[in-house]
Amino acid sequence: MKNLILVLTLFVSVNALGQKSHNECVAVFLGENMVVNEYSPRGVSKISLQTNGVLTVNLVELGDKTAVKGESIDFMLALKDKETETLTMLNRKSTKGINAGKVLENAKVGDQLVILLVDDKFALPHHSIEIIK
Repeated sequence: MKNLILVLTLFVSVNALGQKSHNECVAVFLGENMVVNEYSPRGVSKISLQTNGVLTVNLVELGDKTAVKGESIDFMLALKDKETETLTMLNRKSTKGINAGKVLENAKVGDQLVILLVDDKFALPHHSIEIIK
């Protein structure tokens, strides 16, 4: 019996070590639209200071020229000040959606929203969103 428990423990440990982090693609969405202009290394994320709607981070299935929005995941949000580069947390607890208009009340043009993931199994290459006029 002890040998069986030892074997099972080793199997679970090795299996857990084999799992890689950052292996599921996610993207930031405003409503039904992906914020980044293209999901590639050249992609840029920008939103207007007057933006309204709900910001979410969702699993994304990428096709040749399409991106299908999947399940939303938990995230946190910070505001990076353009002048001082200070990061200020905007929510104390993780969320699956946040009102963009409310978040942008304290922002100014040139600041950035920074998305922080709470689970390392997700990859979010476009985590900074520039705030434009």
